[in-house]
Amino acid sequence: MPIMGRRLVNLFSALSLLVCLALAALWLRQSRHFDFLHHYRPAADDRSGTLTTVESAGGWLAVDITQYSSIDPTTSRNFRALGRWNTQAAYEGALRLNPVPGAQGGEFLGFAFQSAASNTYTWHRFVLPVWFLILVIYLPPLARARSAIRHRRRVKLNLCPSCGYDLRATPERCPECGASPFNH
Repeated sequence: MPIMGRRLVNLFSALSLLVCLALAALWLRQSRHFDFLHHYRPAADDRSGTLTTVESAGGWLAVDITQYSSIDPTTSRNFRALGRWNTQAAYEGALRLNPVPGAQGGEFLGFAFQSAASNTYTWHRFVLPVWFLILVIYLPPLARARSAIRHRRRVKLNLCPSCGYDLRATPERCPECGASPFNH
């Protein structure tokens, strides 16, 4: 792998590890706090709009998207007045994913999808467990560490860092893949 490509992989792995640590801190925070991020986008007529909420509590992250086809302008103004970020002390209901009356959907291993609709709105909720996000984001640094360990082991045992061929007879260049052990 060229040096520039290796540096990009290292940078991506480091950033991935930082995000993983931030998610782990969020996971710890969720035992005491229930956090919300809100965004309301009204339509031009102020009688419809979309409210998007990201919620965090109890080991899960949820995205709620509510599209209002008909909404009272006063309610629309109240949505616009919502703060971008709110937090409150965690309560028992916040620590688990509660079913919404009348909603359709299912849950499996902490993943969930729910939806509900009426003549005035449609609502969708997508839920991801934080453990899954941590696992997925931790894979690149884990793969990079595995590659670095394998490289060091091969160099220590006088093997080609690229293919693992024994270099005792030809230490300058690998006869199997043509790589030079000094370029790695």
